[in-house]
Amino acid sequence: MKEDINYIIAKELSGNATMEEIEILRSWLGQKPEHRIEYNFLRLNWIQKNESIKGSKARVFDRLAANINESEKSKVRHLSDLRPGVGAFWLKVAASIVLVSALSFLFYENYFKTESKEVVKNEIITKETPKGVKRQIVLPDGTDVWLNSGSSLSYASGFTDSSRIVRLVGEAFFEVTKDPKRPFQVESGDIVTTAIGTAFNVNAFSKSSTSIVSLTEGKVKVEYISKNEAVYLTPGYAAVLNKKSNQLDARSFDIEEDIAWKDGILVFKNAAEEKVLRDLENWYGVKFTLQNKSPEKWDLTTRFENESLEHVLKVIGFKAKFNFQIEDKKVTIEYLSN
Repeated sequence: MKEDINYIIAKELSGNATMEEIEILRSWLGQKPEHRIEYNFLRLNWIQKNESIKGSKARVFDRLAANINESEKSKVRHLSDLRPGVGAFWLKVAASIVLVSALSFLFYENYFKTESKEVVKNEIITKETPKGVKRQIVLPDGTDVWLNSGSSLSYASGFTDSSRIVRLVGEAFFEVTKDPKRPFQVESGDIVTTAIGTAFNVNAFSKSSTSIVSLTEGKVKVEYISKNEAVYLTPGYAAVLNKKSNQLDARSFDIEEDIAWKDGILVFKNAAEEKVLRDLENWYGVKFTLQNKSPEKWDLTTRFENESLEHVLKVIGFKAKFNFQIEDKKVTIEYLSN
């Protein structure tokens, strides 16, 4: 596991980690305070030691060997005198520096065979939206992105001369600036969506059983990496990946239901309880607790435009026959007996 984390850290520092690997790294960082300290130490060392790829391999490896110099060893020995276990921890940190630096060097060799000035300037930027918050982003090429609640988008501060690649967890709508020489790609888990100039929505929340790419303008290619399959979409069609069956299919979709969220409109059509509550949690940044089970299956069709949570719950509660109570970010629902 430790070797896997070092490998992921190396990819993250080199700007090549997938969104799934970033999620694994975030989970690891949250497990122990020591993990966050170790990561920050490695990142700081990487930034301080970063240099041009134009340098010879000999100089690079000299740098790697120098990552644990006599001064740093002295610091580790000094830290080990503080209390039991601390020295061992920092020894692991120091060892990780060499491993992460070496792995990062390999990633530079394999992925960045370009001028060093391009590598240095292309910082990875990550935009995140907590639940209950949406935002609009303009990418370096002028592409407009609407990022839904509970989502994150990562991209380079400057795209290369041959490609434009972003990584998405959650949901976003893209209006892509046309550039035939540089295809625009959205990586979202096992799905890669490629476009030149078009408008489409990607719904790829990690906890959802499906990933959906819905096209409104232009043409896109949607690839399912794990099975080396692809579908080409025309406006009005969506590519749907069923994560349970590992099937990628194309179907028509309802534009309002799938994309109205970016205009502040919440739409439900024949929606089940699970979907409605999950969408409301994400939309308003709350958490639902059910006191009992619904006496009947939900089949909700309704539409809300910039309405308060209280108003939305009153409407839905009347149809689904429940009372509710809102306390800060917690909502309790109790179904009425027949």
